[in-house]
Amino acid sequence: MKTVKKTLIPLILALALCLSALPARADALWEAPDAPATREIVAAALWEMAGAPVVNYALPFADVDQAVPYAEAVRWAAAQGVVIGVGEGKFQPEGEVSREMLAVMLYRYAKSEEMDVSVGEDTNILSYDDSFQWSEWAVPALQWAVGAGLLTDHGGLLGARDTVTQQEAEELFSRFSLLDGGTLSAIKARGVLRAGTAGDYQPMSYLDPATGRYVGFDAELAEDLAAALGVELEYVPTTWPTLMADTLAGKFDLAICGITITEARQEQALMSDGYLGNGKTVLCRAEDAGKYTSLEAINRPEVRVMENPGGLNEKFARENLPDATLIIHDVNQEIPGLVAAGEADVMITEIMEAGYYVGQDSRLAAPLIYEPFTHGQLGVLMPKGSETLLNYVNAFLAEEKASGRIDALAEEYIYRYTAHEEQLQPAA
Repeated sequence: MKTVKKTLIPLILALALCLSALPARADALWEAPDAPATREIVAAALWEMAGAPVVNYALPFADVDQAVPYAEAVRWAAAQGVVIGVGEGKFQPEGEVSREMLAVMLYRYAKSEEMDVSVGEDTNILSYDDSFQWSEWAVPALQWAVGAGLLTDHGGLLGARDTVTQQEAEELFSRFSLLDGGTLSAIKARGVLRAGTAGDYQPMSYLDPATGRYVGFDAELAEDLAAALGVELEYVPTTWPTLMADTLAGKFDLAICGITITEARQEQALMSDGYLGNGKTVLCRAEDAGKYTSLEAINRPEVRVMENPGGLNEKFARENLPDATLIIHDVNQEIPGLVAAGEADVMITEIMEAGYYVGQDSRLAAPLIYEPFTHGQLGVLMPKGSETLLNYVNAFLAEEKASGRIDALAEEYIYRYTAHEEQLQPAA
């Protein structure tokens, strides 16, 4: 993707702002995924994306009353040339938006923000089975939207004149938000850092049901990051099975909840520099500590291994313990207690989590906590296109290490539950 000359507040933010800052229209506009997206919706979203500017420009459309909630959005869009109406001095606010119309509006907006739209110059859209079933005025925008990966085909069809549903529009908006690479500017503009977390990982990021607050090493690190940015922190729930999909869909700016840096994750998304060493180890009952001291000892049919679904713990167990009896349990934080109670024999987990639960429950032991099966590091996960945010996060992590903050968090949440603190060191 070409370099962008000006920063762009992601359109996904615009939708959020429409929901929160414009109550007169929000609920009616975006509550139905299968309902058509309309011209007033798109105008309002684009306006919020631009920062809801006030312009000195005469409203040019007779069918847009000055008092309606979207009037300022339409005024701005007309002033910027993002919308030009449907003819005879009308805007047709409730008119349904087609794929080609949405492409044109976004194309005009991108040009008004001095984004590089040259990718469309070399994009061939004649290979679609419904070639030429589009409007001539939409061709440059369609070429750009296809070339930029915004519009995808529907079984070999471009469907340029098909009506866009709200759900389809939201998906397209999410892809559009990643074109700019200006996520850092977007965060500062909205005043909120959206952090994805599974909320089930003690002692890293855990949603305490008693208080409704997220607690742990990564929870405090996320708070530090938001404070450094000068913005508020908003947690966005995710799950381990959907973590990557939610990241790529732009549901949050970054995810920080004890995420191991892996090549597979780096191929699909961006990951920060490592900030804490980790590794897979064994959590078992204290009475069995002398029994489960190797993969060979665990990889037996009579050994019940319990893991939560979708994460690297399950992946490790399936790949390295094929003969053991694998039990999948949905609630990660319940597994240590179930092992202690005899419902399972072993949990494969990270050294941080193992150390924490041993400190919480004397019935548990982590016999290989200082000799883990793997060695890795934790990092912050972001969608591609967030390079400016990645650079900021890496600089932030370097400062947190240099100041001793990482050490202090590790002492508070991890080391105090173990007997040999020197064995668990933050990432260099």
